[in-house]
Amino acid sequence: SMVNARFVGTDQKKQPFSITADIARNLLFGGTQIELEMPKADITVDNGSWLVLTAKTGVYDQKNKTLKLEGAVNLFHDSGYEFKTKTAGIDLKKGIALSKVTVEGQGPFGHLQAEGFRIEERGNRIFFLGKCKLILFPSALKEEK
Repeated sequence: SMVNARFVGTDQKKQPFSITADIARNLLFGGTQIELEMPKADITVDNGSWLVLTAKTGVYDQKNKTLKLEGAVNLFHDSGYEFKTKTAGIDLKKGIALSKVTVEGQGPFGHLQAEGFRIEERGNRIFFLGKCKLILFPSALKEEK
């Protein structure tokens, strides 16, 4: 076990990411999968903005640069968007995240509920899956113009 673990790396476009956890444990001796307690992933986007993902538990695969998060998964984007779900899978190498369970989100635009999400291009494109409900705040739309 390791306390206050930190893992750093880069994606295919050489953009940095870091993963921290309160506690990290190897799942198998000599293996590349690491069990994480209270993981936090910080991802820098090429335009200078950033994403932070947190959860209760996770598994980080060092070889494949993937992260599976479970329990109170929270995604926060520095532009003010926040999404919550129960599970999410992140491919840190490709800059893709996916969740196929209920997600709720909020931000300057309003409030959103969907049956899942897919994030591409390191957060530059977000798709909401299944049945979606979006409540727009009219004042937010006026401010964007």
